[in-house]
Amino acid sequence: MSELLPEAEGIRSPDDRRAEAANWHRLAAQDLEAGRYRTAREKFGTALETWRQLGDQAGEAATWHGIASLDLEEGDYRAARSHFVNALEIWRQLGDRAGEAAAFFQLGGLAARQGRLAEGARLVVVCCLIEQGIGHPDTEQDYRQLREIIAELGLRPEQYLVLLREVAEGYERDGGTALIEAAFTGL
Repeated sequence: MSELLPEAEGIRSPDDRRAEAANWHRLAAQDLEAGRYRTAREKFGTALETWRQLGDQAGEAATWHGIASLDLEEGDYRAARSHFVNALEIWRQLGDRAGEAAAFFQLGGLAARQGRLAEGARLVVVCCLIEQGIGHPDTEQDYRQLREIIAELGLRPEQYLVLLREVAEGYERDGGTALIEAAFTGL
């Protein structure tokens, strides 16, 4: 090909760059799973920069989610929260309800890890409500985890129903922003 178009040597198409970014993301996720956090962070960084250059917000959101998961593994909860919120905001802009649900689920788990089990439960409720609304395949699994949290909190069925209503109303009001703020205020 370079003989036909010598001036095109070294130029890559946007599709090649997307594949490159996706590969960096995939490799970073593998490093994260294997506990190679430094190399995972470097690869997520390369993926993020490439997604940004391409203007690919979906790739950027997924990579922020991956970076937040890495932060979580390293115990940097403040950074994890910030990066999950970055992903959440982008997924909202894109109308990606499954991504939005995933971010709420992770934020709920993060709040629980920081001793805010009740507030974390509220964020997981948002996740479950979104998933139920879109028919997401993880709905039942996430509801099982929510029921475990509810049992740990010792909520009776009528209290659980009140919680569901309050969370649904809060989400309707501001997209869950106040629920996130309540979960992490003072941390």
